[in-house]
Amino acid sequence: MKVKATLAAAVTSLFMLSLFHFPFFRTILENVSPDAGGALIFVSMVLIMFLLNNLICFILLNWLGKPGKAILSFFLIGNSIGLYFENVFHAMIDDRMMGNVLNTTFSEAGSFYTHWFPVYVLVLGVAPTVLLWMCQIQRVDWKKSLAELGGSLCLIGGIVAANSGNVLWIDRNVPVFGSQLLPWSYVINTFRYLGRQKKANVKEIALPDAQLRDSSKAAVVLVIGESARRENFQLYGYGKPTNPLLSKRGDLQLYRADAAAANTIDAVRAIVTRQDEADLHEILPNYMYRSGVDVLWRTSNWGEPPVHIDNYFTIQQLMEERGESEGFDSVLFDGVEDFIAGSSRDKVLVVLHCYTSHGPSYYSNYPAEFEVFAPACQTVDITKSTREELLNAYDNTIVYTDYLLDRLISRLETLEGCRSAVIFLSDHGESLGENGSYMHGTGLGSKESKPQEYEVPFIVWTNDSGQLFRADKDINQHFVFHSVMDFLGFEGGAFDPSMSVFRQQ
Repeated sequence: MKVKATLAAAVTSLFMLSLFHFPFFRTILENVSPDAGGALIFVSMVLIMFLLNNLICFILLNWLGKPGKAILSFFLIGNSIGLYFENVFHAMIDDRMMGNVLNTTFSEAGSFYTHWFPVYVLVLGVAPTVLLWMCQIQRVDWKKSLAELGGSLCLIGGIVAANSGNVLWIDRNVPVFGSQLLPWSYVINTFRYLGRQKKANVKEIALPDAQLRDSSKAAVVLVIGESARRENFQLYGYGKPTNPLLSKRGDLQLYRADAAAANTIDAVRAIVTRQDEADLHEILPNYMYRSGVDVLWRTSNWGEPPVHIDNYFTIQQLMEERGESEGFDSVLFDGVEDFIAGSSRDKVLVVLHCYTSHGPSYYSNYPAEFEVFAPACQTVDITKSTREELLNAYDNTIVYTDYLLDRLISRLETLEGCRSAVIFLSDHGESLGENGSYMHGTGLGSKESKPQEYEVPFIVWTNDSGQLFRADKDINQHFVFHSVMDFLGFEGGAFDPSMSVFRQQ
């Protein structure tokens, strides 16, 4: 079937605009006033998107031929996947989300697939791609090409000029639009993420040497939770008994922390760095390892900055070592007390990077015996579950976290001749349907940021009955770095005593 490049570009652009931009249209309608000014903005934004898409489609089909078809095919299939995540999980496809996509594991990615995924891909991606390749594109000459390009650019310029009075409104909503315009959201934000990652992966800058105050045996176990929001912890006033074990303890210190970001990469970096800084200095495990501390890192997650130590293990490695075919986060906790007791070093740091409360498959992150609250959502299509079912599944992950922490503390209590501490905090929180939002990833301070995604628990235990603690309960994630140094007995170097929970202020 022969089709002129101008017609093929227009039809493809109209198809993409009509089927892949519902979240974009919805955002505009939700943020404009129901008057002539709001109507002008809506119509203008729709026309601009059509003209821009048409311009790109025309360039690809008329100038590049088959390579252009291949690029458009990638866009069609990519758009279908992007729309699936926007509609099913209300995802914001920004640079941080693309970082999550590029760094996710196969098993984690599989948890996001519902029966709708192949429908989106086959109907909205594969089918139009097949039709595109069935068409024989008839190119137009260079004069008509320039006329097409010039006409589109003039129309876009005219529409922009007509909206000069709406510049502030557009500027305020650009971050949202940038995450909803397919394919530009995932294309541009992938390059933004890669550029940011290139800067982050430069050789870390060494921190000043620190000195030990004493040679007594001391150990800290840092437990980094995943997507555990403070609002759902019984310890912080939640109405359901999600902390049946820890709530019985009278030796816990509770702090209110705000996450530095609502994504794993940036939040974990904040936890293991001394302060907010553009350059990457030594992170906590590397710094302590260089300072003579015996460091162990176990993870069922991902996204941490490069860890340069001898004892780094993934949950898959731990399971293979033990001959287990499946396991929950308890695998990370097993034998921690033995590692501490058997260490020949005076100072020990153990980091356990968990996955327990990560969605959308909350129900699969804990053993069956921890399904305390029922009925619990049993699908990754969490938007189709009732509010009660979703909260029950999520709250069960908090009950399991409660068990893991209590068991860890109980085992550390058996260690003799060793000052021990447990610090637990989450990388970030989680949205569970509040205002139509699910999971995490909104930008801190943005219009879309949700408190549930930033307010995290920060729980401290130590077997030292004489230990003093910070009275101010509002802290941030960087307190981990300095608190660990303080408890292990370091001073000087990068240590800031004003940011330790083990110092009264």
